[in-house]
Amino acid sequence: MARLIVFYDERCGFCCRVVTMLAKLSPPEVVYLKAAEMEGFTQYASTLQNRYRDLYALSDETMFQGYDAYLQIAGKTPLLKPLAFLMRIAFVRFMGKKIYRFIADHRTCESDFPKDSASKERG
Repeated sequence: MARLIVFYDERCGFCCRVVTMLAKLSPPEVVYLKAAEMEGFTQYASTLQNRYRDLYALSDETMFQGYDAYLQIAGKTPLLKPLAFLMRIAFVRFMGKKIYRFIADHRTCESDFPKDSASKERG
């Protein structure tokens, strides 16, 4: 089983609480949690341009973003595997993506300032 590297916004209180919970549920040899600005991040910089807006997970050479990253985490975490099965159901997936996007776009935290800089990176 390939190790999943999860990139998260280390300046966001909400993100840090989620990561704390995931750290308790996921064995580190299966799911490795990594702050988006940690060393080694630059090799994924173009892929992770919205790193302050979304959660990212890297498995082998495939990068997952947002809801799909959570789906990968659930699938690799023994206690969350039943949840991963439910998350794949079309209606649950559709609603999950909508809910994820709403929460990600409306969370308030210290790192909200890079949202503008993220758009500058693209231009």
